[in-house]
Amino acid sequence: MMVTISTIDHDTYLGLGIFLLMLTAAFILMRMVMSFRQFKKIKSDDWVCVVAFAWVIAFYVFNNYQYEGFFKKRTLQYQMNAGLAVPFVAAFSTGFSKAPVLLLYMRLFGVHRWVRWTCRITLIIMALGFLGSLIPPLIHCHPLDKPVTAAKWKRCGTANLESGVTSGTVSVAADLVIMLIPLRPILTLTLSRRRKIGITIIFCSGIFGIVASVVSLVYKIHLFRGGKGNVPSLLTTMITVEHTIALIVGCVPAIRGFWKGYIESSKFYASLGSLGSRLLSTRGSRASKRSNSNGSQDNNRDFDIDNHGDMNRPGANDPYILMEETIQTKDDGPKR
Repeated sequence: MMVTISTIDHDTYLGLGIFLLMLTAAFILMRMVMSFRQFKKIKSDDWVCVVAFAWVIAFYVFNNYQYEGFFKKRTLQYQMNAGLAVPFVAAFSTGFSKAPVLLLYMRLFGVHRWVRWTCRITLIIMALGFLGSLIPPLIHCHPLDKPVTAAKWKRCGTANLESGVTSGTVSVAADLVIMLIPLRPILTLTLSRRRKIGITIIFCSGIFGIVASVVSLVYKIHLFRGGKGNVPSLLTTMITVEHTIALIVGCVPAIRGFWKGYIESSKFYASLGSLGSRLLSTRGSRASKRSNSNGSQDNNRDFDIDNHGDMNRPGANDPYILMEETIQTKDDGPKR
């Protein structure tokens, strides 16, 4: 018995999509700023982020256009053209959105030969998988195949579903590899355990992208098996979440450097820190008076200032980027 998967309304689709795109743009900007600050130029993998973001925007805008006209009367020829365009845009946006993370791994953990080769092989397999997923639509949704009949359109729709299942499977597999690759290199870093755990959490944040890609794959399989549902809503939203999270994870290592180099060093942040310290000191002073403890008023004030006022400590504005650190690991052989 087939079931209908619940969907989302158009306003939710628009709001969530615009928010994710703006958030992703901010992360990409931080990555490019920190890359330029370190290397005095924008590196090739940073430009891949920009290209990927352009594809993600194209995917979102195109599907929004489809969403708005989904229930309108369209000719079979129009639907055939859309049936060929949709999988192309989806495949390229998915592939490009995951590539920057793998390129980042090669930059950060390139001292490990197996990391470099794993990333390269993953990129090749992704390219072959996503391009291979376009074969059914190319065969059955060709716009020059006229006249367009209802039977041809139905076969085109089935080809699109086949393409979606194939690309979705490749996407889930790629996300799993992307999440697992940095775990072993992080363990060999000459950092404190606390820093290692923090970096691991940063890279494992991609698990949210895996969840989104798994949900979209389940939905694609559901539709392929004849289930009911509104394609342009939940499915495209999950794919957009998957794309944007992949891009964000690739930019996460630049956050701390941007924060320390541009936010903490700003006068506005310093004034906020000073205000927070004074407020906390005042609160500690009032609590001390209520407790009637001799000498506790001064101690509480000093404690608050020491703990909350270190935002203004010397050297707090020194930039830090994971990409800037000399990552010292156990020797894994000469780099080739």
